[in-house]
Amino acid sequence: MTKKRMLLTILLILFSLSPLFSIEYDINAGYLYSFSNEKEYEYPEDYGGGFTANKLKDMGFQVGTNIYIDESFGMNLSIQYLFPRMHLKYKAYTLSKSLGFSKIDSKIFGFYVGPTYRLSFLDKGSLMTSLGFTMKNRDLTKLYDLSTDEPQFYSSQKYGIGGRFFLSYNFLKNMYFYAGINLDYYFALKKKIISKTGAVTEGWAYRFQSFEATPNIGIGFNT
Repeated sequence: MTKKRMLLTILLILFSLSPLFSIEYDINAGYLYSFSNEKEYEYPEDYGGGFTANKLKDMGFQVGTNIYIDESFGMNLSIQYLFPRMHLKYKAYTLSKSLGFSKIDSKIFGFYVGPTYRLSFLDKGSLMTSLGFTMKNRDLTKLYDLSTDEPQFYSSQKYGIGGRFFLSYNFLKNMYFYAGINLDYYFALKKKIISKTGAVTEGWAYRFQSFEATPNIGIGFNT
């Protein structure tokens, strides 16, 4: 079962059980734009190992739900579908060398789940906060080395923790507008690289960290 089908199955089960347990839920969708900085160490830096510093900008869409067991506490789930623009720059401790890469034909699927707390104010407004698990899967991406014009194929999955912060306002009884930000820290990266010659390199990064900020806006429907 794919990640998308698994998430949809979980949501359908929860929604079907909500009348039995007096669960309140909402569904929301919106646009997002992500900024992230990554640093990946190839092997122990104590022995002169190099690192890759990546700056990424991703844009796309987010669909999510908040499921509340009472007035304030519940669970937040969301998926993201992103169309990234990416700039990669390689640096090494022992080499005065940098390589730039441009991206084509790439897609990113993201997933988040975590407990949430809601604070209502001014009758129609609310603040939602959440802290939980996040992951992102980058489909096989074709990259060009700008210095040699040679292609590489790259795919990855990264895992971490994230925070969600949203302000919402009900402009209709069951509809609201929201604006917020996703703040994520990724600490693990699994990647696969296929060179021009077909050689495959696959495995976990020796040491990896990524900081990501994603402003987003959208509308939602609540029960």
